[in-house]
Amino acid sequence: MQLKDELLELRAELDKLRCEQTEQQQGLTSQLDRLSSKLDSLQLKVNTQALDTSDNDLAVSMEEQSSQTTRAIETVTPTKQADAYQQVTIDPWSETELTPPSQHQTRKAKSGASTELAAQLSQSAAQLSDSLISLLGPLSGIFNQIKSFYQHYQGRGQGPVFLMTVAGIITLTLGFGYLLQYSINNWFSELGKALFGFASANAFIAIGAFIHKKRPGMQDFASSLVGLGLILNFLSAYFIGPYFGLIPTSISFILLFLITLAGFGISMRLETKVVSVISLVGGSLAPMMLITASQSPLLYLPYLLIIGGCALIQSRKLNWPPLMEVTSLLHIACIEVFMLYLGQAFPYLDWEIALGIISISGIFYLYGFTGIYWLLKSRSDDNPNTSPLTSRILALPFALIALVLVASSQLTLFDGEVFLINSGICIGLFFIFRNSLQIKNISLVFAGSFAGFAALNLVSHEYLGLVLLLEGLLLLWLGAKERLTSVRAEAYVLLALGLLLNISGILNSIDLSPFGFSNFDIYGFTLILLLLTTATIYSIGQLLQRYQGDEKKPYLLPYERQISLLVKELVSVGYTASLLFIAALTSYDFSLNFIPLISLLLLYLAARDKLKFTELFAWLLLVPLLLQISFGILESGSFSFRHQALYAQIARVELFASLILAYYWYKRHFSDSKLVQFAGVVQLVCFICLPLLFIPKVIREYGEYISLALWLSCFISLILARVIRHRALIFEAKILTLIAISSTALSCLEHEWQGLIALTIGAIMMSLLLVRYQQLDRLSQRILTFQWQLSPFYFGLVTAVLVQSLVGIWLSHWGVVAAVLSGYFAWLISLKPIPAVLKPGVSVAYGLTLVFAIAPLLIHKETYIASGVENLLFCLSEATTLGVLAWLVLNNGSVIRAHKAQLPLVILHWGWHLLLGINYMMWSYQLPHEFAAPISAILLVIHGCALMFISLNPKQAQIIKLAGLLFALACFKVIFVDMANFEIIQKVVAFMIIGAILLSVSYFYQRARNQQN
Repeated sequence: MQLKDELLELRAELDKLRCEQTEQQQGLTSQLDRLSSKLDSLQLKVNTQALDTSDNDLAVSMEEQSSQTTRAIETVTPTKQADAYQQVTIDPWSETELTPPSQHQTRKAKSGASTELAAQLSQSAAQLSDSLISLLGPLSGIFNQIKSFYQHYQGRGQGPVFLMTVAGIITLTLGFGYLLQYSINNWFSELGKALFGFASANAFIAIGAFIHKKRPGMQDFASSLVGLGLILNFLSAYFIGPYFGLIPTSISFILLFLITLAGFGISMRLETKVVSVISLVGGSLAPMMLITASQSPLLYLPYLLIIGGCALIQSRKLNWPPLMEVTSLLHIACIEVFMLYLGQAFPYLDWEIALGIISISGIFYLYGFTGIYWLLKSRSDDNPNTSPLTSRILALPFALIALVLVASSQLTLFDGEVFLINSGICIGLFFIFRNSLQIKNISLVFAGSFAGFAALNLVSHEYLGLVLLLEGLLLLWLGAKERLTSVRAEAYVLLALGLLLNISGILNSIDLSPFGFSNFDIYGFTLILLLLTTATIYSIGQLLQRYQGDEKKPYLLPYERQISLLVKELVSVGYTASLLFIAALTSYDFSLNFIPLISLLLLYLAARDKLKFTELFAWLLLVPLLLQISFGILESGSFSFRHQALYAQIARVELFASLILAYYWYKRHFSDSKLVQFAGVVQLVCFICLPLLFIPKVIREYGEYISLALWLSCFISLILARVIRHRALIFEAKILTLIAISSTALSCLEHEWQGLIALTIGAIMMSLLLVRYQQLDRLSQRILTFQWQLSPFYFGLVTAVLVQSLVGIWLSHWGVVAAVLSGYFAWLISLKPIPAVLKPGVSVAYGLTLVFAIAPLLIHKETYIASGVENLLFCLSEATTLGVLAWLVLNNGSVIRAHKAQLPLVILHWGWHLLLGINYMMWSYQLPHEFAAPISAILLVIHGCALMFISLNPKQAQIIKLAGLLFALACFKVIFVDMANFEIIQKVVAFMIIGAILLSVSYFYQRARNQQN
C-alpha cells in the first residue's frame, strides 16, 4: 500500500511538472529575448566608452550591469519546477556530488570591462544550456550528470581547468589518430605505428596512475590522463586489427575485450568514474568495427553481457547508478544496430543463436532486476522507510523488455518459445523475491507481458482471444490478491484485447440468414467461445467484488470501481448474447420469443447491482420483438392476428404482456429506478389501448356490430378504471361512452337490429346507474359520474327511438319526435325538486327543450309543399311544442329563473308570440289560396288585439310594442301583398271582419283600461 501511495504521488508530481514545464518554456523564450537585447546594449556601451575613463569606474559600472543581467537570468530559472524535478529524479549516491550553483555571485571587476563581459556571456550560455537540457525530457538525467561534473569543478574554482582538460584529451586523441593513419610514414611501419600507439597509451595510463597516487589534489586530472590512455588503446587496437589487418579478427576481438577489462579494473582501483565510462563506451562500440569481418558475429551479444556485468559491478562499487542507466541505453542502441546488420531472422536454431538469445535475455534480467534489487537493498540499509523508485530506474526494465521482444523476433523464428520461457523465469523470480514488493510486482507484470506475446506467436487466432482472457484473469487474481496495481493494470489491458478478439471472431463466424443455423456442428465452437467469454467476464466481476474491500478501507482504485461496474454491464450483455444464440440454434424462427424472459433476467441484474445500461438494454431488447411483429405483418400481408404466423402471434402477446407487467415488477423489486415512471406511462398506454384492441377487426370484418363492440369497449374501460384507478382511463371511458351512444343512435337511424340491442344494453346500464348510483362506493361513483349524469339524456334517445319506431309504422315523421323530446325535457326541468342526476346537466336539458321546440317548425319549413296527413302531424307537433313552451313560460319554474341572466322572461314571451305568429301563418297557408290570405291577415289582427289586452298587465306593458308590430305587419300584408290578388268578396270579408275586430277590441280595451285606472 505504501508503494501504491508513493507511486500515485509521483504520478501527480510528474503531471504537475509537465504543466509547469510547458508554461516555463513560454516564459523562457520571452526572457531569453530580453536577455539578448540587454547583452547587445551592453556590448555597444563597452565599445563606445571613452578611453580616458578610469578602469575602476568602468569596473563599477560593469558590475552594476552584470548584477542586473544576473537577476534577469535568475528570474528565468524555475525554482519550483527544479525542486519538483529533483524530488522525482534524485539518486542517493549522487546527492553528495550534486552541488547547486550559487544564485547570487558578485565579484568585483579586476581585469577590466572585457573580463566582466566574458563572465556575463559565460553565465548566459550556462543558463541557456540549463534551459535546453530541461526540455530534453527522459534524457535529462544523463545530461544532468555531465552538468554535475562541470558544476563540481566550477564550484572548486577549476571550471576552466576542466574545460581545458577535456579539450586536451580530444585534441590528443585526434592527433594520435592522424599520427597512426598518415604520419611518420618514413619512420615507422604499420606495426611500428600500432606499437607506438600502444606504448603512448600505456604511458599516459602510467603517468595518470602515478599522479593519482602521488599528488592528492590532482586525482581528477589523473583520471583524465588514464581515460586518454584507454581511448588511445582502443584506437591502436582498431588500427592494428581492422585497419592495418596485422592480426586476425578473433585476436582483435580478444584484445578489445582485454582493454575493456583493464579499463574497468583501473577504474575500480582508482575509483574514478571517467575511466569507467570510457571503458564502457569504448568496449561496447569498438567491436562493431569487427562484425563485418567476423565469422561468428553473434558472439558480440554475450560480449555485451559480460561488459554489462562489469559495468554493473562498477556502478555498485562506485555508488553511481547513472552508470547502469548509461550502460542500458548504450547496449540497447548497440543491439538494435547489430540486428539491422543481421537482417532477417534465422529459421534454425544452433548454439550461437541460442547463446545470442540467452545473452539478450540475460541483459534484460541483469539490468532490469539486479540494479533495482541493489538499489532497494542499499536504501533499506540506510533508511527502512524507503521512498519510491526513481523514474529512470523504473523506466529501464520496460525499455529492456521491449528490447527482448523486438530483438528476439528479429533474431529467430522461435520467438514464441523464447517469450514463454522468459515468462516462466519471471514467475520464478516472483516466488524468489516474494518478500520484495517492488521486484515481485515487476516480475509479475513481465511474466504476463511475456505470456501475452507468446500467445500471439504460438496460439491460433481462433483461440487467441480466449487465451488472453484466461491470462488476464490469472493476472487480475494475482494482482488483486497481492495488492499489485501495475499487475492489475496489465490484466485489464489483456482482458480488453482478448474480449475484442473474441467479439470479432464471433461476429465473423455467424451467418444471420435463416438457414445458417441448420447445422449445429458448424457453430459449436462459436457457442463454446461465447459461453467461455461470458464465464470469464463473470469471473472478473466476482473477483473484483471479492477484493474491493469496504468503504473505509478500499483496496481497488477509483477507476477500478468503474471497471467493476463496466464488467457487470458486460456480463449482462454476455448473458443476452449466449441465450439468444442458444435459442437461435434451437429454433431460429422462435428465437426472439425468448426475449421477454431475457429482459426479465436483465432487469433483475440491474435491480441487484444498480446497473443503468443493463436496465436500458432490457427495454431495448423489446425492439427486436416489435420488428418480428412487423415482419409477421409484412409476411402475411394482413394486420389480422389470425392470418399471421405463430411466432408473430406469440410475439404480440409477449410484447403486450411485458409492457403491462413491467411496472408491477418495478414497484416490487426496483422502486428506486429512474425508469419507474417510464414503465408506468408504458403500462398506462397499454391499458388505454386494451379496450380498443378488437375495434379494428370489428370495423374491418363486422361493421354492423360496431355499436355493440363500442359498448363492450366502454365496459372494459370502466372496469380498468376501477382496477387501475387512473384519471386517463376514466376520461377514456367517458369518450367511449359518448362514441358508443352516437354509434347506437346511428345504427337505430339506419333501422339495424344491432342498434336496438345496443340501445337496450345502454338503457339497462343507465337504469342500473339511476337506481344504484347512490349506493355505490366513492371510487365507483367517481368513475361512473359522467355516465350517471348522462342517463336522463340517454333515455331521451330511447324515447326518440320508440316514438320514431311507432310513428314510422305508418309514416316517418321527425316533427313528432322533436315535439315528444321537447315535452320530455320540459317535464325533466319542471320536476320539483330538480333530481340530483339532472342538476349538472339542467342547462343542457333547458337548451334541448327550446331546440326541440323549434325543430318541428324548421322541419315543416323544409317540407312546406307536403300535404295531407304529414302536414297535419306537423301542425299537431307545432301546436304541442307551443303548448309545452307556454306551460313552461307561464309556470316560470326554477330552471327559467336560474337562467334569467342568460335568457330573460321578456325574451321568452316575445319569442313565444313570434313562434306562434310564424306557426299560424304557416297553418293558414295550408288552406286553399282564396282563404289563406284573408285568414292569415285576420289572425295577425286577432293576435295583435290579444297582445293589447295582455299589455294591460303592468308586468307585460312592453308587449304593446309587439302588438303594434303585428298590426303594422297585417296592414302591410293586406295593402301591398294581398290586395292585388284579392277578389271583391275577399276584400269585403277581410275588411269587414278586421274592422269589426278592431272596433270591438278598441271598445273593450278602452273599458278595461278605464276600469284599471
